[in-house]
Order: sequence, then C-alpha cells, then structure tokens
Amino acid sequence: MRLRNTHLLLAVAFLASSGTCVSAQTPGPFTQAQITAGHENYIGYCSPCHGEDLAGGGDAPPLTGAFFSQDWAKYSISQLYAFVANAMPQGLEGEMKPEEYSGIIAYLLAANGAKPGSATFTGKSDIKIGAITSGKTVQALVGAQ
Repeated sequence: MRLRNTHLLLAVAFLASSGTCVSAQTPGPFTQAQITAGHENYIGYCSPCHGEDLAGGGDAPPLTGAFFSQDWAKYSISQLYAFVANAMPQGLEGEMKPEEYSGIIAYLLAANGAKPGSATFTGKSDIKIGAITSGKTVQALVGAQ
C-alpha cells in the first residue's frame, strides 16, 4: 500500500510539473469583458431558441450541464466557435461579427464552469472544452440580467 501511494504521489507530481494536466481551475482563453458582452448577445440572438437559462427547448439543445459536456468536452474551443459561427443563429448563420460570436462562446464556457483569463478569445484555441469546464451549470451566470 505504501509503495502504491508513493507511485501515485510521484505520478501526480509529474503531471503537475509537466504542464500536461489542465483542470477546470485553469483560466480560459477569454476575458470577463467577453463574458459580459457575450451574455448580452446571447440574450439577443440565442435565448429565443435556447432559453435565457440555456436549458434549450423544442429542437434547441441545452447549452449547459451534462448535455453540453457530453457533446462538447472532447472538442476544442475553436471547433465550437466554428460550429456556432457557421450554423447559428438559425436564419442568420454567419451574420454576426466575429467578436459577437467570441463573446457568446466565452459566455457559454463560463456558464459551464470555465474561468476567464487575461487573453482575448479570437475564435482560435486548441484547448479542449472539457479541460476548462466543470460540466456543471454556473447558476450565477445563467439568466443573470
């Protein structure tokens, strides 16, 4: 038992020091200002289908919690951005400005537990969504006016 605990501690120390271990506490590649602007754009463009609480409805899927995590955790933030920018909002696909899409993505990630950082998100990031989100809805952000 003692040897197994030693190996476990060594493995954790190695991962932590190698920089390969990313957790939900790692800041995302977006700013708090983008979350705020993204929330406003989400309400204007996305909430009619996905709801102000991001719970979805009808054909629109939920954008937080287990459903979002199951669908998007393995994909990069850039892949989510590309999907949203090319397919949303329905009827206005690709019509919004890149910074509006970036803000909405920042808001969605924050609503799923990602923490803002100091870098402005421009639509490009290879970070996997599951590496920075918790899979739990941040109630303080969802539906905040």
